[in-house]
Amino acid sequence: MYIDRGDTIFDHALGLRIKGNHSINLPNRSMGLYWREEYGKKKINYAFFENYDLNTFKRLKLRNGGTDADQLLTKDAVLSKLIGELRNIEIANSRTVEVFINDQYWGLYNLRELITPRHFQYKKSELYKIWINERIFLIDVLFFFKIDSSR
Repeated sequence: MYIDRGDTIFDHALGLRIKGNHSINLPNRSMGLYWREEYGKKKINYAFFENYDLNTFKRLKLRNGGTDADQLLTKDAVLSKLIGELRNIEIANSRTVEVFINDQYWGLYNLRELITPRHFQYKKSELYKIWINERIFLIDVLFFFKIDSSR
């Protein structure tokens, strides 16, 4: 992987999984990047995102822009950043990158950190599931009640 002025960040095998719903039918598919010991490295240490203290990653996402891929690659990332700053909430950091796989150019993508309950140092057993419009959300009940009681 090359970033900023062509500096080599890493040159080793890693797991790659095609992701997405509708966007899976587009020429540039979204992908998950996975570092695992079986691929040679358990994680990567690099400051991918500006002004961010976390520099060790086991997983990252390469987003193609989803259903907006043919119009505006960065719409989701820009809106997330604006809302994160306005509401002072945690968002997935991101940046635009050119992607080459096996020396073949795949195009522009949005490199994004993958936020899971582990990101917030929660165990799944501490979270509760809520179904909204056939989608599942994991919430911390204590946090939920704090928000609810402030009315």
